[in-house]
Amino acid sequence: MVEILRHLETFFAQRGPSGAFRLADRECADDFEWIEYRRVDASGMALLSVSHVPGMHTVTAELWWPERLAKGSQIGAPEGAIEHQQFWDYGCTCEPAKLGREIIDVVAEWLSVVPRDSTEPASLISTARSVVDPG
Repeated sequence: MVEILRHLETFFAQRGPSGAFRLADRECADDFEWIEYRRVDASGMALLSVSHVPGMHTVTAELWWPERLAKGSQIGAPEGAIEHQQFWDYGCTCEPAKLGREIIDVVAEWLSVVPRDSTEPASLISTARSVVDPG
């Protein structure tokens, strides 16, 4: 299922994830793969991370701010760093392109409303769970 993140990376390379996010890092191993996009501007740094654990048939996408993580950790509320988070559970026969498209659609919606000031409170926290029909 390495194709899932490869599909996302190809899409973003062709169209850009929007809001000046650029590919910052990629890790690929047998049991874990991860890509991260970063935006740095006057408002600070925002990160879009997508991780895939093939053995567990899960993909997680998160849009978050490192500055908020540091501040939140100091007050015991690090979850405030995450603006959006979504998990996908998929079956063994899932089509990577179909799942990739669903992830792209969700992430594109997030990025359409990314606040420009990274110090704003995480007022749009969205945690959801999707199950992709393997059929």
